[in-house]
Amino acid sequence: MPNYFAISIGPIIETLMTARKTRELWASSYMFSYIMREFVKDLNEEQNGIEVLLPFTHQTEETNCFGAGLYPDFIIVKAEAGKANTIQNIILSNLQHFSERVFLDFESWKGNEFQFEDRNLADERKFTFHNPFNNINEILHFFANYFKISLTSYEVNANAELERDRNVVFSGYDRIYTLDEFPRTQTQEEPVANFEGDHPYANQTPLRIWLNRTNQTFLFKDGFNTISNGHPTKANCGMLLGDSKIVKLVCQKPRKGFDSLIQIATRELGLITGKELRYDEIIDRFINNSFVDSKEEDYAEDAIIKELKKAFPNEWKAYHKYVAIVHCDGDNVGKIVGSVGHNDSMLKQFSRALIDFASKATDEIVTSGGSPVYAGGDDLLFFAPIVFDGKTIIELLSELDCLFKTIVSDKYITSPKATLRFGVSITYYKYPLYQARNLSFNLMEQVKNEQILPGKNAINLMVQKHSGQQLPMYISKADETLWHEIIQFINKFTGRIAKGDFLNSITFKLETQRNILKDIMGERNTHFRTIRLEQFFRNNWNEVYGGNAAFFEELQKLILKMNFNFEHDAECKNENQIFGLLYGILRFVHFTNSEDKD
Repeated sequence: MPNYFAISIGPIIETLMTARKTRELWASSYMFSYIMREFVKDLNEEQNGIEVLLPFTHQTEETNCFGAGLYPDFIIVKAEAGKANTIQNIILSNLQHFSERVFLDFESWKGNEFQFEDRNLADERKFTFHNPFNNINEILHFFANYFKISLTSYEVNANAELERDRNVVFSGYDRIYTLDEFPRTQTQEEPVANFEGDHPYANQTPLRIWLNRTNQTFLFKDGFNTISNGHPTKANCGMLLGDSKIVKLVCQKPRKGFDSLIQIATRELGLITGKELRYDEIIDRFINNSFVDSKEEDYAEDAIIKELKKAFPNEWKAYHKYVAIVHCDGDNVGKIVGSVGHNDSMLKQFSRALIDFASKATDEIVTSGGSPVYAGGDDLLFFAPIVFDGKTIIELLSELDCLFKTIVSDKYITSPKATLRFGVSITYYKYPLYQARNLSFNLMEQVKNEQILPGKNAINLMVQKHSGQQLPMYISKADETLWHEIIQFINKFTGRIAKGDFLNSITFKLETQRNILKDIMGERNTHFRTIRLEQFFRNNWNEVYGGNAAFFEELQKLILKMNFNFEHDAECKNENQIFGLLYGILRFVHFTNSEDKD
């Protein structure tokens, strides 16, 4: 009977929650993916008696994912008896090697001089970096206590009574999660940097300092295939053939660092014909790849906003101050695992399909102006602009959904079918990053709740305005006809309504006349329903109807596609969802048309 090993690593969520900047969030995620990748590489090199089943690894070396981590926090290995010590030694040696590389980064920064701006003081203070840690063992001590790496061996009995016990993946999960119920105490406070009191890095851990300087670490060079001058060693757009403006803007330039929120939010301005160089000049003038103090970086972002508004007076919109953070995860994927997890070959084929999806998904994210953080199969985390090249974040989610359907769910048919759920937070560029990330994650988790909407196959989006106003939108993808109608409506009117303020009046009046609209949509004769709906809009908005006829016609088509059948809806649950969706769509379109009045 073959022996299996499950390996997991953490604490991922806790580490992501400490990130204050986009680069720190990326590095916090990529760090775990990098370590698991190194485990897998060494396990594969052993070859004799050891086989990695999950994730599929033979494709990932050639897969270009623009810095996104591909390796999950869970590995399954099939091994001969007596290989436990070999696997354990691989884990320990890689932890040692990782600590050495972090220490070498600290060594390489010695003598670097940087300014620390404090607007409360009249002058700027200068600091010279020295390695605050005496030797590699201090770094190793820290990471050995910080990382929670679990290793467990198990056997799978093909004749076990419970189906779960016959499944390689489920059995491994169960064993690992049992271990995780008793986590080790983590001494994250020691060692700390021995800088003097007013130094910005004083009393910070090796991890906190290292993440703050992400753009100068070996991790950044590894993630983006760069050499010392920042130029790609292999084409970052190998999968994106052509000489288009989009390809040049998002991935053919030297990478100085992971994109800031402002770079992501405003990236579409770099596509404007004749102004590409102006956009680049403004970004390059203010973005410093060695920021230390958050205040210093905040001032730079404010300066970029001011300069961009001046350089792009006709193109600048309020949404250019906002960025989307997207969490995506699969539902019913466990059913696929249940059907393939008893067969090692089938499991590897499915793992390969997930890698294929991750690769194509990151292509789509990048060519839509986004910056991927993690792409582990059906699990995605990325930043994206609200609008890029005429395409909204909603259309990007639709394209990712189609990719998953083509590559995974149409090939591995289950009942119910495997689908994707999305949590999207759209927040102001000064909104705390950890709160925006948590909001996105929690929105995605809410979709799991069958009481909200059966089927889980949905997008849960929230625009958190700078004013404090929240604009929610919950879209089920179950009705494909309606789903595509929503995408078309949003795309058709994003940034194309000259006086976007009238959308607010429409939303407000629809709320006050909700019962009238319900009565119209309850009309059983389809022809009469269509006529009554048109008259409803003509009568209520007669002064602006003629000048916005195309908009009103499309809005009526959208409403007619919605399910307004509330006959057995005693608790108004479906009614609230339908009207909430209608208001959400209109508010989102209004948001994309709003002028920046700050």
